[in-house]
Amino acid sequence: MTLLDEVRPTVAQLLLAPAEPASLPWGLAPLRFSASERFGAVLGVDDVEGWIDCSLLQHPFFKVFLDGRQVPIRCVGSPRVVKGQTVTGFIDAAKTREVFGRGGTLMLCNMHEWHPPSRALCRDLTDVVVGVSKATAFYSPPGNQGLATHRDDAHVFVVQLAGRKKWSLFDTPSNPALRRAGAATPAGPETVVVLEPGEGLYLPPYLAHHARALVSSSSLHMSIHVREPRGRDVLDAAVEEVLTTDLLVAELSGDRADRAAQVGRLLESLAARLADLDPNRVVAAIERRITGR
Repeated sequence: MTLLDEVRPTVAQLLLAPAEPASLPWGLAPLRFSASERFGAVLGVDDVEGWIDCSLLQHPFFKVFLDGRQVPIRCVGSPRVVKGQTVTGFIDAAKTREVFGRGGTLMLCNMHEWHPPSRALCRDLTDVVVGVSKATAFYSPPGNQGLATHRDDAHVFVVQLAGRKKWSLFDTPSNPALRRAGAATPAGPETVVVLEPGEGLYLPPYLAHHARALVSSSSLHMSIHVREPRGRDVLDAAVEEVLTTDLLVAELSGDRADRAAQVGRLLESLAARLADLDPNRVVAAIERRITGR
């Protein structure tokens, strides 16, 4: 069984048409799709409006962006006094709506940690793909862009929940050394995809993109990020598996030459243990880290 044999049935819970998971170009190219009923119903504008008006939504679980830059929390949040104790960073409805009226986008962060439908969706993906799955939502006023052009280091599944949004897709660096998450200066032609409510878009890792709400109405979309294990995850898990007390408490003493010799012996011991380590044991350790099971 290949990875795609496992991934495609899993993402079928996100995609409506049965044929679409089979054609998913996992990690290679974008794909437009029809969102499943579960994915399309995970969040609504009324939910977001309610959280703005009256909720315990607190920074950093929300952020607001204007002209591609994050708005200082003092401009969209206020403290609250709870039993005489001042707690900062709660969303302020009046401030947030004022920035929203000037073109600001509300970003709801880490929804898999506090929003039950998002948590359930991400857990299902995490258990099968064995990748860290996270949920984020963006609420934008008509005609405005939230984040600047950027790249994500994860597989991204977007569903348009309300309004219409224009997605501008650019390049994925062919050189792995140039594949980094964050702000991007794209190269190559622009591909434009306009999503209507109920439509979705799959973006492979490191594809440069940005999105803008069309002028007809406000836009709400949700993104599910699935980050598969990387080389660093392998190294961390493998070293943790072979570390023993004697290695952890070993001390370096003497001059630089003495310490270099001691480090050499420690590295030799570590290398020998890593060479004998069963790869299946490392995979199991990575799975435990990701799924918590």
